[in-house]
Amino acid sequence: MRILRTWVVIFALASLLLPMSGRGKTQCESGAMLTQQLSCYIQAAEAAGNPAVCLESPEPSIRFNCISLYAEHNGAPAACSLIEAEEAQRPHLRAACVSGVAIANRSPALCATVEQPLVKDTCYSFLVLEQGMDKALCENIENKALQEACNTPKGSN
Repeated sequence: MRILRTWVVIFALASLLLPMSGRGKTQCESGAMLTQQLSCYIQAAEAAGNPAVCLESPEPSIRFNCISLYAEHNGAPAACSLIEAEEAQRPHLRAACVSGVAIANRSPALCATVEQPLVKDTCYSFLVLEQGMDKALCENIENKALQEACNTPKGSN
């Protein structure tokens, strides 16, 4: 459970750290709350079958979450490449997107493609701890504390 809370905090902090850009307004932004805007963009992207629709939002956290959700819902890790690489933290966001697709699609092979070590380790641990997959996947985790947590049976904290 601690891993899940840590993962949520990482996503929340990443969303807050991303700066605003100067893109134009669309129908998804007309006075709506951020959650409503995100819902609007993801629906538009899925209706169009094109994750690039997410890039129309001026809000970086909406763009990131929209692309990530599109990728997860459609089993499309290639959509994660739309997450920009202009800032130092963006490669981690792209890795988190791919990891989310791997977890949603129960794909250890996709976890193996994640280049950020902590995100990769978290991907494997989620497959075991949250998806109930084979504990042998814990051996792919480099971080010893996370590997130990992965190998610990649920409820034995």
